[in-house]
Amino acid sequence: PWASSPDVSRARIIAYGFRNPFRLTLSPDGKKLVVSDVGWNTYEEVNVMRTDEPAPVNFGWPCYEGPEAQPLYMQASPICAATPATA
Repeated sequence: PWASSPDVSRARIIAYGFRNPFRLTLSPDGKKLVVSDVGWNTYEEVNVMRTDEPAPVNFGWPCYEGPEAQPLYMQASPICAATPATA
């Protein structure tokens, strides 16, 4: 999505908001990226995104673990307060 950015690092970002992604694969048709992400206390996540997303996808870490908001981060971080749930 940011491939045309003059910032080389930014141009490589397709998704963020992972805690510790450890495995990824493309769907057989190549239209979805599936990412396994290690949870914190409650959830291990499987995150799915379309490969044609117009902007990088935010999967919510550390503001969310799975569908659950993380109260301490939500209270302490203005970024978390502005991050919607991605469930």
